[in-house]
Amino acid sequence: MEYGNGTTNQLVWRETENRYHNEEFLVTPDNPNVNVAILSGYVKSGDKILDIGCGEGKFGKILSEKKCEMTGVDLDEAAAQIAKQRSGYNHVYLFNVENDEIPEEFLRFKEEKFDKIAMLDVLEHVINPTAVIYNIIPFLKDSGSILISIPNVNNADILLGLLNDKFNYREAGVLDNTHTKYFQVLVVNILCRKPYNDSP
Repeated sequence: MEYGNGTTNQLVWRETENRYHNEEFLVTPDNPNVNVAILSGYVKSGDKILDIGCGEGKFGKILSEKKCEMTGVDLDEAAAQIAKQRSGYNHVYLFNVENDEIPEEFLRFKEEKFDKIAMLDVLEHVINPTAVIYNIIPFLKDSGSILISIPNVNNADILLGLLNDKFNYREAGVLDNTHTKYFQVLVVNILCRKPYNDSP
């Protein structure tokens, strides 16, 4: 399978099943090239985490040793069940954060609030990323922070493709054909902050 910017354009997604559903995802916290591993370093032991687009609970699984209280939100019921049963999520809710219609049972978190809200490879898939952030801000503590990972369209593969008149959507990668938005990452604020180190 070609990633990023292949020789042919695969703009149309014809698959009916969720191709992001991956029960066998195995990453350790010290993996330097995977977003869930990198961002897990910015979470303290015992933090209360809201994981938007949690899927099977990859982020919670990698945080298992930190004993965080994990709450997930997703659209895929099968993936959400795995997050709850195998990845240690206390609660998993099925709704679209991009909408204003947040379920009544979830609204209690406006009082309890979260230390961190994670959106790992989520914002590029939604129509209105600003609405997603706007809708989840009331659930974040004043001292809390949002952890975001997004694909960087400003990379060598894309730039070389553009020099050769190619900007071809693919089944996966930066030009994934379910991406509705592209982001050019020049400076990432999180790199300016040191990750938490819970070891003595």
